[in-house]
Formats: sequence, structure tokens, C-alpha cells
Amino acid sequence: MTNILQFPGGEKRTKRPARVDPVLAEIIDALVHFRGQAHRDAVCHHIASSRAGDARRAPAPLKQEIYGAFRAHESLVGASPRARSLLYLPFGPDSHRWALTEDGLQLFGARLRAASASW
Repeated sequence: MTNILQFPGGEKRTKRPARVDPVLAEIIDALVHFRGQAHRDAVCHHIASSRAGDARRAPAPLKQEIYGAFRAHESLVGASPRARSLLYLPFGPDSHRWALTEDGLQLFGARLRAASASW
């Protein structure tokens, strides 16, 4: 028998780290490479090249995976009032140009400045 009383709800709650879709992280890396915005196909080709280690064009299945990750991020942000959007379509919903939002620029601005300084 133990001398310790445990009251309900007294357990320590640990905050789970947010899970980031790895494809979303690749999209953000590509947008940082392109100084904050680029056509979605350029983003796809950059990701394909990064994965392969040499210059190449993104095949259709990879493009669909990347487009899906972008749409999933938009849906997640639209469904949750607490979620912060990192990406957006600067020329409207029918646009194929992707960009980092102000929040995205604040979070990754240092990397963006570092990438620009190396040019």
C-alpha cells in the first residue's frame, strides 16, 4: 500500500510537438530558395531536384503529392481558427503562384535573408 494520494487531473501534461508534413517542409524550403514565392511547377521541380541530387523535372505523381500537401495545409488552416497559415496564393484562388505568408516570412525570414546573401 502506498502513502501517496493521486487526485484526478493532477497528472503532468506534456505538450506534444506539432507534426509537420515533410512535403510541406519541402515546399517551404523551395519557397525560401525562390525568395518567398514561385510558380507551383518551379516549386515541384526544385523538390524533385533536391530529392534526386541533380536537376530534374518533377513527374506527375510527385506534382500531385505536392499539390495535395499545399491543399491540405489550406484546408487545415481554414478548419482551425488557431492554425497559422504559412502559405497562400498571392494572385487568388485560381492562381498557380505560391508564396509564404507574413507569418511564414517571419518564421523563415532569417533563412530567406541567408539564401539571398549567398547570391
